[in-house]
Amino acid sequence: MADKLIMLHGFEQDEILGLMRLLKANMTEPREVAFCMTTENNLDWKIRDLISDVLEEHEYMLKMEEQRAAERDTQD
Repeated sequence: MADKLIMLHGFEQDEILGLMRLLKANMTEPREVAFCMTTENNLDWKIRDLISDVLEEHEYMLKMEEQRAAERDTQD
């Protein structure tokens, strides 16, 4: 499970994507880092709830990525 989280606030979508690419390119284990951005919806959340939600979603996305890779391997 990821125990690192980077939250971005106030950036435009293209800036966020650029920052994520830059940061991931300079990390030893980029898959272990979860990213999120603030939204109108999550600005009022308690930080522990936001972190928990983001890390849970990150784990889900990693599992889905692994499943898609396994399916591609079986098709080849």
